[in-house]
Amino acid sequence: VLDEMLTSHFAFARAVIPMLSTRPNSLYLSIGGGAAFAPMANAGLISVAAAGQAMLTRILARERGPTPPRIFELVINGLVNTRHSRGFANPGWIRDDDVGRVVTELILDGATTWRAVRGDGPLIVMDEGG
Repeated sequence: VLDEMLTSHFAFARAVIPMLSTRPNSLYLSIGGGAAFAPMANAGLISVAAAGQAMLTRILARERGPTPPRIFELVINGLVNTRHSRGFANPGWIRDDDVGRVVTELILDGATTWRAVRGDGPLIVMDEGG
C-alpha cells in the first residue's frame, strides 16, 4: 500500500517538479482524500499513506517557496459520483464535474498562494499550514 500510495507520489514529484520549475505559471497538483485527516477503522494503511502524501505536498511547497511550480493539494473529502457510479451514487456524493471545476480554477487563476475553496465542504484546497 505504501509503495503504491506514497512512494509513487514521491518518485513522481522528484521527476516532474524539476521539469516544471522552468515554466513560470506551472502547477503541481496532488489529489488526496479525507482519510489523511480522519482515522478510519480497518483502513490504517490507507490513512497513513494519505497523511504521508498530504505532508509530502506541504513539504514540497515549503521547499519550493515562491519559485515554480505552484504546489497545491486538493482534498476530496467524500465519495465521488463519476460516470461509473451514476446508477447507484448517493445524491450527497461529490460530483466529478465539481472536482473538475476546482482543478480548472487552480490551473487558470495562477494563484501563488493556497486558499480554501470550500473550507467547510467536501472539496478543499489545502495550504502548507493545513
